[in-house]
Amino acid sequence: MAPPGSLEHEEMAAIYQAEYPRTEIPVTDPFVVIELSAAHNLPGSTPGAPRHQGLWRRWWVSVTLGELLGFAAPAMVATLVRDAAPASAALALLLAGAIEGTVLGWFQARVLRTVVHGLRSGDWILATALGALLAWSIGVIPVAADDSLASVPPALLIPAAVVGGTIMLLSIGLTQWSVLRHRLHHAGQWIWATALAWLAGLACFTAFTTPLWQPGQSSLRIVSIGLVGGLLMAAIMSAVTGAFLVRILRAQ
Repeated sequence: MAPPGSLEHEEMAAIYQAEYPRTEIPVTDPFVVIELSAAHNLPGSTPGAPRHQGLWRRWWVSVTLGELLGFAAPAMVATLVRDAAPASAALALLLAGAIEGTVLGWFQARVLRTVVHGLRSGDWILATALGALLAWSIGVIPVAADDSLASVPPALLIPAAVVGGTIMLLSIGLTQWSVLRHRLHHAGQWIWATALAWLAGLACFTAFTTPLWQPGQSSLRIVSIGLVGGLLMAAIMSAVTGAFLVRILRAQ
């Protein structure tokens, strides 16, 4: 029983409102909390089945597709603005990066809502979009700076690149953690899991695309190479984050 005015009542009201946003919740009525086994958390689950059963596969499929579709925006924009003014190119890439984060967040949220009680899809999508925007804000600096970075001494450029790269890797995990920390124990692991996942994914993307991209190639070829690299990046990123998600949920 969660009486009115208690912390439990506020938590139950928030969860109920998230599931039924159009329903008015009386603030003076108590909530009766009925705990069910984890098998009831997933549609079609069998008695005794853990709530993370099949989660890694569902996460990998959904998030790989989501990141691939989202990454298509900056991949195509980068090709279209390669001859544009640096400031215009940087602004276009920032917008495309925000689109990537929004699409990725939506595909992630549709899986997370089945295993994380009370998670609001809108909160997760916004957090992911902001994290992606922060990462791309660092990533477009060389584009906006154009050739001016060539005059920066290596003693300054290398540490700045390390700091910037660290922020890029941590950005999405940090913003998503701000949502997960209210719902899961050990949510801090998500920050490092996401950073590791993006590091592995970006390393694979770079290893695949760098030898294939050559000067004078057509826009179609450039985009095609980028999308295949993006698929590899998405598959690796989703595989790593999915494994850590299952691990975090098992620790609840």
